[in-house]
Amino acid sequence: MSKSHNKVKVFYSYSHLDEDYRKELIKRLTLLRKNGLIEEWHDRKLTGGDSISNEIDKNLGDADLILLLFSPDYMDSPSCQDEIDKAFEVKNKKGATIIPIILRICSWRDDERFKDILALPDEGKPVSKWDDADEAWQNVYEKIRDKTQCILGSKKPILESDFQRMLMNNHIFEHSLDKIFVYPDMECINTDQELSANKVINSKVLTKLDNFVSRFVLIDGEEQSGKTSLCRMLYLQYYNLGFVPVLSNGKEIGSSSNIERIANTAYKKQYNSNNSYSDIGKEKRILFIDDIDESKIQSSKCNELYSNIKSSFNYVIIFIDDLEQFSNEVSESENCLAGFRSFTIKELGHLKRSELLKKCIEIKEAESFDDNNNQMLQQLDKDEKHVQAVIGSNIVPSYPIFIVSIFQTIEVLGPQDYHLTSYGHCYQALITINLSRANVKADEMDLYFNYLTELAYYIFKQKKGYTLSSEEINEFNQYYGSRFTVPEGCDRLLNKIITAKLISYSEKYRFGYKYIYSLASG
Repeated sequence: MSKSHNKVKVFYSYSHLDEDYRKELIKRLTLLRKNGLIEEWHDRKLTGGDSISNEIDKNLGDADLILLLFSPDYMDSPSCQDEIDKAFEVKNKKGATIIPIILRICSWRDDERFKDILALPDEGKPVSKWDDADEAWQNVYEKIRDKTQCILGSKKPILESDFQRMLMNNHIFEHSLDKIFVYPDMECINTDQELSANKVINSKVLTKLDNFVSRFVLIDGEEQSGKTSLCRMLYLQYYNLGFVPVLSNGKEIGSSSNIERIANTAYKKQYNSNNSYSDIGKEKRILFIDDIDESKIQSSKCNELYSNIKSSFNYVIIFIDDLEQFSNEVSESENCLAGFRSFTIKELGHLKRSELLKKCIEIKEAESFDDNNNQMLQQLDKDEKHVQAVIGSNIVPSYPIFIVSIFQTIEVLGPQDYHLTSYGHCYQALITINLSRANVKADEMDLYFNYLTELAYYIFKQKKGYTLSSEEINEFNQYYGSRFTVPEGCDRLLNKIITAKLISYSEKYRFGYKYIYSLASG
């Protein structure tokens, strides 16, 4: 794949009667070209069949640096004068830089548009009037080199298209994440640190780093609370604001504390750039780490990792499944989380659920939600009642993935079906969605549901309070394998179910949420 996006695109505007000057200038810029800093275009690059005017307009419009080669012949050319007009349009539209290069004595100073623009060589002295032409061209080269470095320093690298699609991918709706995303509320855990009069805040404040005293943020949330979606939306928000964020995962960190190497590796995967992440100004860099607790780094090295993170980045946002457990695993004497402001993601309240359901309705109706539209309001009222009926018993948590899944199930089944099944179909749909995300095929679903049902009943009979030890799960697998045919064994089933977040393991195996146990055992 071409990495030209991070080069400065240079456009040469000149008279063909000054062809030799243009060739000399290109020769003088050889080192910039060789080092991959510039990508040049002039009309001699046109080939047979090209539309001359279209190609000139296109490349002029794409230019970051426009070199105007002035001479009497350039001033006398209508097409060159047209290019000057278009150059200022590009400058005004996208901030392209214009540099007049004076080849021979001409009346360029009489154009008011150039009164505040520095011409080359120094003081606009024409190249032809210098005693030493090499000195004149060296002066031009050095100024263009400095301007190129300046443009590159401010030029935002382009996200790789595949990575950008991954960020916007939504596993539930066939629409991009931003169409269905609602910023959840968060509760500040560091109560001794200033934030606001309220302990609970909207996570949207994270989109403006100036709102925070601390530049290092740690966000805790249980499985499927929406941490990853929040992480991706914040990443894109900062990118759109001109930052150059990178996203890593706990698994990618592994056992290494070399955060610069980890960030550079992530940058190469996420951006279409020839440069390294360390070339980006520190004020523009921001580090995101999702699922930091999946890192294999030893607790004794945690202090080193977090110290490296804080020294290498001005801004850091880290997401973790279980902050309390992580803190218990880290020696208190190391205090590696000192300086981090900690939050935990809260379930969606009534207003947030309503906001999310409005987005669902917008997608369904293919139009913006209108608070004055009675039909839409009736739809919203119906959906809110059904969602409340499902989550009101605290069997299903009020997290976005569950709200959206309930909405979809409502649309498929209808209210009469829910009355008959006491929302069992909804629970089944939630489990099916999770299994699908773990790449369980449709023709295998019955096998997994049967395993979950038997496991729930086994736990119920044993009165184990929703949990089993490793020895007990092995006993159950032996029992299950003796009664049912299980392709590839029970361990494969269990591992897939854990991947689907339906069962979790931390010293003991337990159902992820009450609704899974309720449906399976009911």
